[in-house]
Amino acid sequence: MDGGSKLYWWAYFVFVTLASARFAYGSSPSAPSILANALSIASLLGLLGYLTQRRIGARIVWVVVFCVVVFVAALGFVWLTVLAAHGHPRLKLSALAFAFLLLLPHWYALWRYAFRSPHIWYPAGLAPN
Repeated sequence: MDGGSKLYWWAYFVFVTLASARFAYGSSPSAPSILANALSIASLLGLLGYLTQRRIGARIVWVVVFCVVVFVAALGFVWLTVLAAHGHPRLKLSALAFAFLLLLPHWYALWRYAFRSPHIWYPAGLAPN
């Protein structure tokens, strides 16, 4: 990463962290909100690992975190899109599309961290081809 993209990623990290904290603070303690908060914390750690280019835990953990985060988000977006399409008064398709666009860089960073960063996970010269 060059200087400009590092600045972007760190600004994005701060934004996502603040948004996640706001969501966690405003939610009632229920099973779905606890799951969402745990996934949010895990994905933020993965984003931090990507930004710092440091290993946090085992690579397989980040492969699983990436897959679970994307799967849960896809289910949530499908469910919310169905509700919005059926005229739910508080949901708008444009807001869902905006949220989806805001999350794309996060998922990209998690994907890069889990699947495209062999220099983090393997000793020098031992990375698979």
